[in-house]
Amino acid sequence: DCFELRTLRRFRDRVMLATADGRADVAHYYAVAPLVLAAMRRRGAGLPLLRLYFCDILPSVAAAWIGLNGVARRRYTAMMRRLERQYLPSA
Repeated sequence: DCFELRTLRRFRDRVMLATADGRADVAHYYAVAPLVLAAMRRRGAGLPLLRLYFCDILPSVAAAWIGLNGVARRRYTAMMRRLERQYLPSA
């Protein structure tokens, strides 16, 4: 239950779930994220996970923390799209 998770959960609950588009994005995330993570684990993605944290997750968290909700959503959505293309090419 680290700072990053608490911040992203608050962002999900207060911002994303407040709109129909946001709810659809959250549902999509919960459907796809476990598949992406499983594919990453199969490929041994230690360094990519570290890069993902510093280049995508942490900037999204920082944006959400200071209230730049649009920036946080765009960064996180772009990250998820990229991960889907990279790890779930048939999806």
